Amino acid sequence: MADQNFRVKNGINVGAAVTITTTEYQVGNTRIHSSGIEARSVNITDHTGISTVPQLKISGRLYDANDNVGTGTSVLVSTGIGVSWIAIATAALQGVQGVQGTQGVQGTQGVQGRQGIQGILGTQGAQGTQGIQGVQGATGAQGVQGAQGVQGIQGPVGAQGAQGVQDSCLSGSQSKRTNPFP
Repeated sequence: MADQNFRVKNGINVGAAVTITTTEYQVGNTRIHSSGIEARSVNITDHTGISTVPQLKISGRLYDANDNVGTGTSVLVSTGIGVSWIAIATAALQGVQGVQGTQGVQGTQGVQGRQGIQGILGTQGAQGTQGIQGVQGATGAQGVQGAQGVQGIQGPVGAQGAQGVQDSCLSGSQSKRTNPFP
């Protein structure tokens, strides 16, 4: 039977569940026996639900949903629609935080550092606005009278007056004057 694709030794039972009642079944290169399944490749497609496998030994490559093989520094993570290999650092796998340790003793105080160099002089600020004018003060008391000044220089001699008129009422050698203004 060189072209044999399926072989059953001592029968198969298909009912509510598949029961292996003999020591071995073989389909092509895949052997099913009471110790497990031996196959060169296994493809499980369109499977819904939860499958439990107590032990799984993989001697070849393990592919993700994108047909990529993981490296020594990658992990297989769920993407929501399959699984994918990603770098451990990207996966950010982190355990729960441990309890805080006790506080250590305080160390000795270090030496004081050198004084820093003086900073540059700042720019002068802008001139402020002029204040408002104050109120006028009260009038002061009158001062004392000053000393009399020095006498001024004598003015120039005035011009000579006009010649008087001789009175015609006078007679003889006797002259008499009368006041024209009573």
